[in-house]
Amino acid sequence: MQNSMIRTPTPMRVVLRTGDRTHVARFQELVRCDFPLYGWEPIAVEIPPEGHRSHFGRPPRADHPLRDLSTVLHLPRYLDGEDADEKPGASSSSHLDDRSRLLAATPILGVATRTDHAPEDGLRTRSAAVLLAWASGTSVVVTLDLAEGTSPDGELNEWHLRASQGLSLARGFEVLERESQPATGRGSCIMQSLHVAPGALGLDPLGGEATNTHAAPWTHEWHCENTEDLRGRLTRLAGCLSGLSVEIQ
Repeated sequence: MQNSMIRTPTPMRVVLRTGDRTHVARFQELVRCDFPLYGWEPIAVEIPPEGHRSHFGRPPRADHPLRDLSTVLHLPRYLDGEDADEKPGASSSSHLDDRSRLLAATPILGVATRTDHAPEDGLRTRSAAVLLAWASGTSVVVTLDLAEGTSPDGELNEWHLRASQGLSLARGFEVLERESQPATGRGSCIMQSLHVAPGALGLDPLGGEATNTHAAPWTHEWHCENTEDLRGRLTRLAGCLSGLSVEIQ
């Protein structure tokens, strides 16, 4: 899809510190952040000028340009990750200013949830919520609700997106948890999942049973047994990321 990948000036190294843990992640390109909707046509995470957007009819094809690319968000395509005991020193790279500007404009952390509902009366519904956080500590939550199938009024294919205002990371997790609750009146919830980017950052608080999706930026997926399981995992992850600080090298 158009504007789906942006190369960075040089390979980049981001150091994320949370309490006594230091995590190093590397990347050299940014990829368009799509909602983790495997099996559906891709829909980009974006912050529309008015904070919401609706689409009626089939989503655009993968090769079809978006109407307004300036609102679409990107995440690093993290190549690897590792925990480090020592505190890395400052970089003397001549590209530090370019890197710092890129880091200031780009979310460095993503957490996403997805909820699938059982088909009901010919209608299939799904929802997803994405928390994106910047090095400054600001975060936003973007939520998507989709429905497709046959309704009493005929064929239905639509989605509705809404974005929060800027939030602290702690507040962002609270909003993400709220937006991840299954909506009533949409049939029973049949599956919920959780995604983290960089994926390795979630292995400790969420456990090592993640599925590798091989789909950037959401390379790791945790299947949750129920809503309480999802809520508990989000709480553990939020606690581990409390006081998050970021350094670029």
